[in-house]
Amino acid sequence: SDIINHGKINRELLVHLASLVNGKNSRVVRKLNTVSRLCLDSINGMSDRCHLASTYNDCLNENMIEFAFPLDIAEEAVRKMPFHLIQPNLPQEARSNPFYKH
Repeated sequence: SDIINHGKINRELLVHLASLVNGKNSRVVRKLNTVSRLCLDSINGMSDRCHLASTYNDCLNENMIEFAFPLDIAEEAVRKMPFHLIQPNLPQEARSNPFYKH
């Protein structure tokens, strides 16, 4: 999904994808917008992309626990989500600044 690419977090894309599923002004998207920023501290200075991705994902999951849904549903959603179709329609701010620079 290119949320993590070359060791950089694309928060705008993460929030955009969540808003497609949950609604732009939904409670989950508002919280994700805040939590995704806070979780950047958990990966500060990491260079290993797998460790970075795992740590960032763990931080998001821990801080968004009230919005969790069963793993089997999550896995099915990820398999079906057409990321290749979503990305060209990103909001302008996500296109102009594709990687969050910490």
